[in-house]
Amino acid sequence: MAPVVSDGDGVRLRGVGADVTRLGFDLDLTLIDTRDAVRVTLEVINNSFDDCVDIEVLVGRLGPPLRSELALYIPEEDLDEALAVYREAFLAEGVSHLKPLPGAQALFAHGRQSGAFLAVVTARFPSQANPCLDVCELRPDHLIGNVVGAEKAPGIRELELEVFVGDHPFDMEAAQVAGVPGIGVTTGHHNAEELSEAGAHIVVDSLVELIDH
Repeated sequence: MAPVVSDGDGVRLRGVGADVTRLGFDLDLTLIDTRDAVRVTLEVINNSFDDCVDIEVLVGRLGPPLRSELALYIPEEDLDEALAVYREAFLAEGVSHLKPLPGAQALFAHGRQSGAFLAVVTARFPSQANPCLDVCELRPDHLIGNVVGAEKAPGIRELELEVFVGDHPFDMEAAQVAGVPGIGVTTGHHNAEELSEAGAHIVVDSLVELIDH
């Protein structure tokens, strides 16, 4: 896909020197709070697979690929079935428990008003990510799904994103590999020190802090 060139002036972000016209975001725990949705979905998994998953442990580790996380509890021969059950249950029962994180809608609105290009690059498949964005009333210009960590870097480069915002050290790794500043946000399970050590250019506690009117 050819990158879309923004003709707007861009967004002034706190901690970033120049106006930014092309912003990239991770999804889970960066733009939207998925914890309650994942809990509900994992309850369905436990009903189907004999209460094998430690729900709070897995929710506390959101970030790594789902398959590798479920593999900690479910035998390899049952993983494909478990993943199918999870994805169906997430759309059927989990999505209604989603909510945008503070500042996400305001930052998107600010970006729209400034003519910026907004992209989401996420580990979620697009078939799962798009309903999440719709429920939370977040509408990016472009979505790239099914990529984790450094796998996000080619998409970041392809879309010519100028910054990448995420809650996980994997996101800061992706930004570094792509050669753009990574903005860490501590709305997930990683603190400022961990995100800084992973290469974050700046770290904020909320997306609200990024908006520089």
